[in-house]
Amino acid sequence: MGISPGWVWLFLPVCQALVVPKEVSGRVGETLSIRCWYPRGYESYNKYWCRGGNRDSCHKVVETQGREVPRQHGRFSINDNHIFCVVLLTVKNILEVDAGSYWCGIERTGRDLMELVTVRVVPGLSLEGTRASILPWGTHGHVQPPVSTRTFFYAAAPTTSAAPQTATTPWISTTLMEHPPTTNATTAGQGIAKPRPWEGENHPRSSPFNSSPGGPALSTLVPVVVLLSLLAVAG
Repeated sequence: MGISPGWVWLFLPVCQALVVPKEVSGRVGETLSIRCWYPRGYESYNKYWCRGGNRDSCHKVVETQGREVPRQHGRFSINDNHIFCVVLLTVKNILEVDAGSYWCGIERTGRDLMELVTVRVVPGLSLEGTRASILPWGTHGHVQPPVSTRTFFYAAAPTTSAAPQTATTPWISTTLMEHPPTTNATTAGQGIAKPRPWEGENHPRSSPFNSSPGGPALSTLVPVVVLLSLLAVAG
């Protein structure tokens, strides 16, 4: 039967000596907790955690001021339990720069009681890199898919103007923006108006019976031919 690491401290000599783990470790972004047990009789003393390689020159990061009320300084907090004689240091959202040497200390007349703890921080996984590798276009860098352009040219529909064409037919340019996934692009020239057979209905339609080439001249020539024929017969 195994014993959970979280309950190992129950088997330590509680309230008998200043005891700390020699080394603790955590991953970047996690919450790190370190316990420090102290002897009975120091319940009302000021306990603290300081950082530095030398106990005489380390600087305090947080202290209890002899009270059981939890105290916090930035990401560091401390809590003193007088019943179990344990001081708890908590570091939220640990960073790589938090790695190093820490001391659990009890402030007293003369030389303070102090014990060293080494903190190691393991680099965490990059969430942004993981998501970018899963999603093709990303969601957190707002990486936009590539945009391609395609230009089509087509001639404008001829007009029914009576004036002679003196210039070349203009070309019209249409640019389509394509985003993946591609869709069926509009066919070049689609939508161009074509001349309809009934356009120009306001103009009278021509009829072969309305007029014919040389009509007036023929009506004048017929009587003359008849008259000449009569004169020839009479003579």
